[in-house]
Amino acid sequence: MKQLYLLLLLVAFSLTSATAEAYKGYIITKNRRQLTGSIGAITYVGNFTEVVFINDFGNSYNLRPELIRGFVFERDEEVFAFESLPTDQGWMFLQVVAQGDNLSLYRSPEEKTAIYIARSGVQAETFKATEYWIRGKDRPAVRLKRVRYRKRLRKLFQAKAPELAAKIGQKGYRFKDMVQIIEEYNAILGRKKYKL
Repeated sequence: MKQLYLLLLLVAFSLTSATAEAYKGYIITKNRRQLTGSIGAITYVGNFTEVVFINDFGNSYNLRPELIRGFVFERDEEVFAFESLPTDQGWMFLQVVAQGDNLSLYRSPEEKTAIYIARSGVQAETFKATEYWIRGKDRPAVRLKRVRYRKRLRKLFQAKAPELAAKIGQKGYRFKDMVQIIEEYNAILGRKKYKL
């Protein structure tokens, strides 16, 4: 019965997302081709993720992360790029925040939907979320939680950047400074790689 409710809710999200505002952009196929059109709603319900893509002919498609490499769109003169990545929770579309040769930082969309079963039936709640994900070379993306990011980053950085590991949690190296932390880590490893 729970699966039926979830299926009905996902169909409802798909129907409403097809009419949501769409932005000019393109998808990147598995063989690295760009298909132009518009990007509509990005749906995050539990571990289920999909994006609405409307091609130049007006045909609408609901695409799961396993089907494409990612997508890019422009909104208010700002470009947003999302990659389709394996995570410890399954495949997801994650927004590229900072890319590096050693470590990349991603963010899930600002709004997520939680579905839960209540006595009155299936309930859905949309909320704001700031979730960061980090990904090393050839590894799945892993979510960084605000309460345990210090421990995780210190452990990750200790071997190759111990001076940066020691700063994690101090002013300028807190959760809100995640972009600068990842960029600094990549810069430190870049300097070490080319050191004479």
